[in-house]
Amino acid sequence: MGRRDAIAAVKAIRNVVGQEAWDSLRGEEVTPGASIKTDEQILAYLRDTAGTNYHPSCTCRMGNGDDAVVNAEGGLHLLGLITSTAAHCLARHPTASL
Repeated sequence: MGRRDAIAAVKAIRNVVGQEAWDSLRGEEVTPGASIKTDEQILAYLRDTAGTNYHPSCTCRMGNGDDAVVNAEGGLHLLGLITSTAAHCLARHPTASL
């Protein structure tokens, strides 16, 4: 991602969250903050604060115990009421950094 893309991403997020549909959910902007307005300010903020993070995956316990997240077939345990497929237990999937 280049500088222009990063600046555009901040502006796009602000545009989405600034929509009327978010009015009842939105508070004051926390990051980068309302005082960060120009492209230069946005880029400086990103340079000072941006980073990467690795998110471990495929680490959930499978089975029927209290600490199991998915059953032996990969179905997600949710209060015993809903079963859904969980990607957390996939044996093969692409890895990525956040």
